[in-house]
Amino acid sequence: MLPVVIHEALIQSFSFYGEGCIREGMSYGQQIYRLVQSYEIASRLHAYSLGCDLSHQGSRTVVTVCDRQYKVWVELRSQAEIRLPEDKGLIPSLS
Repeated sequence: MLPVVIHEALIQSFSFYGEGCIREGMSYGQQIYRLVQSYEIASRLHAYSLGCDLSHQGSRTVVTVCDRQYKVWVELRSQAEIRLPEDKGLIPSLS
């Protein structure tokens, strides 16, 4: 499965409390997502590559684009920990 790529104007953004701090979230369609990583506009390939990696791990993934940046999002209800390839860190599930 590949990530969905959409313009940021099509989402509804919000903030939520999770893992002891305020996080950035968004809704698109019938799904709610949490922010994984932001990239400057020149780093399009990095953003899409991370989106593909997360999709292959089984997470529903969206990449948003605007004039300044790309953002990679995963479904908020994701049950699995997400492994980030760049720093080999983990993003734990919020459930």
